[in-house]
Amino acid sequence: MKVLKFKTTEDTRRVFFCLVILFSFVFSSGCQQRVKVVVNKPQTEIEVEKFTGIAEKLDTAGCLVSRTTYKDGVRHGEYWTYFSNGNIRYNGFRLDGELDGEIKEFDREGNLFSIAIYEVGVCKQEVFYSDSMPFMMRDIQKKIEYRFNDKGEIVNEWYYGKGRE
Repeated sequence: MKVLKFKTTEDTRRVFFCLVILFSFVFSSGCQQRVKVVVNKPQTEIEVEKFTGIAEKLDTAGCLVSRTTYKDGVRHGEYWTYFSNGNIRYNGFRLDGELDGEIKEFDREGNLFSIAIYEVGVCKQEVFYSDSMPFMMRDIQKKIEYRFNDKGEIVNEWYYGKGRE
């Protein structure tokens, strides 16, 4: 926790100016932080704590755009982003700011579109869906793309990337 201390003065404009500078620094730093101002007789003390909890972002109409879990000012935990109709667009997990585990993507109607598998920020695999059935899978590490038929059987295998035929 950062603690900034200012001597109290009768010139309230000077204290107000210092608070404006502090708030602009806190909110431009990129991580959610909580600011607490304590005014004592001899001095003004401002404590800045890194935010822990769930932050919600709303659009100008007041509709929920995203919900993100923070731990000590870093995105850590489950997160959701939403379409303007209220349906979930993305749902996943972050580990110390990095994507980790299954990241699910949905279409506007709420149908599963894709699942990407991450390991601490690195995408390992992607699976794409149509009518709740997988139709394509990419193995990022092996640089192989698989296509599936309506029964879920592999019908095509394609290698991509440098060093692949």
